[in-house]
Amino acid sequence: MGKGRVSDGTVTDFSDAGQRLLSLASWAAGRRVPTDRYESVLVEDGYRWFDLLETFLSEFGGLVLGERFGPFGDILTIDPELATSGIYRERVEEYEEFLAVELVPVGVAARGHLCVMMSPAGSFYGGFDDFLCYLGDNAFEMIRRIATNEGEVLR
Repeated sequence: MGKGRVSDGTVTDFSDAGQRLLSLASWAAGRRVPTDRYESVLVEDGYRWFDLLETFLSEFGGLVLGERFGPFGDILTIDPELATSGIYRERVEEYEEFLAVELVPVGVAARGHLCVMMSPAGSFYGGFDDFLCYLGDNAFEMIRRIATNEGEVLR
């Protein structure tokens, strides 16, 4: 296991697979991208914008982890616009009701089949139709679990 560092400097355990994916995507701690477009899309679709979401998207927004056009497609793309275009708001509401937690789509994984969602507490979940899994309590754990296919199945 390697160590990952979130933007506030907190060190978290992080897999070599996750580190490699972030490195190949040219990610660096402290990376910042504008989030105005993400905020506009999410609010327009009825999702709440919150500080932790902005922090996450400013550091990871726009990243494509894995081969974009490889034999298995990308592993993870952080893009709320792409995520919301692939899932109905009603489906997210079903996940929210099941979990009793608010969710916001932030990206897609598994060749676009899995919608990656974030809670206001910073936890991540993945959903596809009736399938729902827990992906971790922070961005690095989410990336590690997706890279190693270790999501915790919830339903």
